[in-house]
Amino acid sequence: MELTQNLKALLQDIGESSALLQLCMRLHESADWRVYRNYAEHGCDLVLIGNGKTIKIEVKTRQNVIKKQANRTTLHFTLTESERNSAQFVIAYWFDRAAYFVLPTSALKPSRSKTKTLYKFIAYCSNVVNDFTDFSKGCHEAWHYIMDETKAK
Repeated sequence: MELTQNLKALLQDIGESSALLQLCMRLHESADWRVYRNYAEHGCDLVLIGNGKTIKIEVKTRQNVIKKQANRTTLHFTLTESERNSAQFVIAYWFDRAAYFVLPTSALKPSRSKTKTLYKFIAYCSNVVNDFTDFSKGCHEAWHYIMDETKAK
């Protein structure tokens, strides 16, 4: 079953809003930093501004609730070259597992799709132990990547 455009937009909004809330909660004690939805530029969804710096974040949301995948233990989070080049970090939100994966866009793996280069993060969850694999665990809830950048001089 293909998701309708309304449902895709809703999931996108849920992912961006929940990532925005997660960042706001982590930055609430920092008087110097603010997080905003990006309505001005193409290529990133959230912008953190503070201490004379700007941090751009792309948010991707995927799910296996409505659209049943054959392999429900793996999700691909894909960025275009423009999205990767416009943002410093990606927050990949696995909706049905309420799991956030945070990583620098420079860590994304390139892949070819016809004439384009796309960049992927693939999250894996083991059915045997019902937990993320070691590779995915390294990015799971890794908010420190972004928070460290807010503290960097």
